[in-house]
Amino acid sequence: SGGGDSRIPILKFELQILEEIGQLPNFESCSVCQQPIAANDQARYWVSQGSLLCSDCGRPEYRHTEMHAGTIAVL
Repeated sequence: SGGGDSRIPILKFELQILEEIGQLPNFESCSVCQQPIAANDQARYWVSQGSLLCSDCGRPEYRHTEMHAGTIAVL
C-alpha cells in the first residue's frame, strides 16, 4: 500500500516459508567440500540437491547454473 516494490516482501516471505519447511537451499557453503562460499567465488547451483557448489567442486555440466556472488549475498 506504500507504493514500493511489492516483490521484496513477497520474496522474503517465500524464503521464510522454504526455511520453515526445510527446503531452503544452503547459500553459505559448498555441499560437496563444506567450505564456505567466498564472496568472489563463481558458485554453481546444484539443482537436484538444492545447494551450491564452489568453483573447485563445480563440474562442466553445471556450467549453465553459475550464480554471481551478488545474487548469493542477496539470498
